[in-house]
Amino acid sequence: MLRKISAYAIVILLLAASPHALDRYKKYSRPTAGDYLLKISFAEKKIIMTTYGDDSTETLVFDRNDVSRTTNEVSIKGAPIFTREGFTILGEKYPGDVIDKVSIEAENKETKIYFVKKGEESESRFRSRKNNRIAILDDIIVTADQFVRGSVAGFWSDVIIEGEVNEDVVSIFGNITIGDRAFVRGDVVAVNGSIDVANGATVYGDVLSTGPGKKRGFDRWRRWQRGEKGFSPIMKFYYNRVDGAAPYLGVKFVDEDSLLPEVNIHAGYGFSSERWRYHIGFEQTFLKSYPVTVGGALYRELGSDDDRLISETDNTLFALIATEDYRDYYESDGGYGFARFTPYTALSFELRILTEKYKWLDAHRDMWSLFGGTKRFAENFCSVPYDRRTIGIDEIDAGEITSVLFDVNLDTGNKDERFKKSFWKGQATVEWAPDNWNDDSDFTRYFTRIGRYQTVSNFTGLFFGVTYGSSDGRLPMHRQFFLGGLRTLHGYRHKEYMGSEFWLTDAEYRIGFPKTDLTGWIFYNGGRIAEKTGGLGSAEVKQSLGIGLSFDDNLRVDLAKRLDRSDSSFKIHVTLGFNF
Repeated sequence: MLRKISAYAIVILLLAASPHALDRYKKYSRPTAGDYLLKISFAEKKIIMTTYGDDSTETLVFDRNDVSRTTNEVSIKGAPIFTREGFTILGEKYPGDVIDKVSIEAENKETKIYFVKKGEESESRFRSRKNNRIAILDDIIVTADQFVRGSVAGFWSDVIIEGEVNEDVVSIFGNITIGDRAFVRGDVVAVNGSIDVANGATVYGDVLSTGPGKKRGFDRWRRWQRGEKGFSPIMKFYYNRVDGAAPYLGVKFVDEDSLLPEVNIHAGYGFSSERWRYHIGFEQTFLKSYPVTVGGALYRELGSDDDRLISETDNTLFALIATEDYRDYYESDGGYGFARFTPYTALSFELRILTEKYKWLDAHRDMWSLFGGTKRFAENFCSVPYDRRTIGIDEIDAGEITSVLFDVNLDTGNKDERFKKSFWKGQATVEWAPDNWNDDSDFTRYFTRIGRYQTVSNFTGLFFGVTYGSSDGRLPMHRQFFLGGLRTLHGYRHKEYMGSEFWLTDAEYRIGFPKTDLTGWIFYNGGRIAEKTGGLGSAEVKQSLGIGLSFDDNLRVDLAKRLDRSDSSFKIHVTLGFNF
């Protein structure tokens, strides 16, 4: 009980700490009242600029050929309107910082940009806070450590965003570059310019450009509708040999300004196990230049240590279609708190404190599947020898583990185009469960995997990976390492071998077929596993050789044969996604 209370206290402390991170990024709500300075709209190849004086307006319709520019001045149809000092509107001159607010409307293939003048009230408020970033004929650069509370607008200026902008980014006759770690909470619009948005950038609004070059036209964070304040539904369905059919419903909240924690609440029911499931989690990110995320969760879930072999979603497809369940299960009831640091897009570090109480659940073998016929699901942890499985069931049932986990994750590849370029991918995990925290457990568990994909040509490449796992204490059955079958030793039975220490190597040669989504593979697997740590030297080397065919790098079928037995037959493995 004390251990569980300690974990809950950690989650509460993390929740209490998060408001300190919000002050720096608190969004200022600007008044909507104010006089227009000018309006710029574009549709097809024409640009329409409406200027507003005290008592009258003037409209200019022009294209890029009507614009002339010198070092310090821009004229449209011969009338000087923009200088480095500001705007000339109907004979009146205004400085560049007269702009209070930028408002963008996009409808019926026409985009309108409104620039609103400061009123007396907004001028007094501006003295105590950071202004917009406005520039005429000078480029604008928002560096990685800068946070602009308002909008960024450049007139005949290039705009480069590496940090954060709380509202819109606009460039009139200039180009916009959004860096890999940039955050823009509004729209990004370039009139007669190009937009280049890096893959790692976060843009909450629309990306619109009338110029050439790269652009990304999507609204990443559009919800059910704009007024929904970031709420979105959670609907999940899982199917496995323990819970059977398990539908989940819930809600997720993501603050559009990233000022409040992201909250995830969902619950479901396992109809075969007759068990309720729930998950209440949150996380908050701050220090956006080098993101630090803190969070935690309370839950009762159907747990498994097989995520590196197959995801719960992919496993559901195999269970529904072919009566195949590749995961072993236990019920976990507990919580965790974590802190994650992401110094680079491709690299993250995470420290987690976890406490869980376990319950053993039997498999329900006679469940339906589409093409299963009379086939039955296997028992839970069926690959474990009978005597060891009996002990393992007792270890799981009413067992409890409190531990500290440290994770490092590396992925330098492009997930959308995985094999276009060479990349590194790796993971390292250390779990420490000391005896003074646990009545029945005392171990430190190590797991590390590193792989390299090296392109050889436009259609071929070589992947090589090494995996190692070990421990310095006796591991309970659900923390043991398994080799054989899916994503380990192809050609062997699934999870055929179990132990406390192992190593595994993978070598794969990829051949892409031009003008198709098909890819061929030739691969080799080799490894050793020992029941006790330190026994790898005397363990037999397991090896397999095979060929595979993947479709659009999402569905892969492998045919492999183990090499330690001459009478062994070929085995077929089907995997979804990148086989790492």
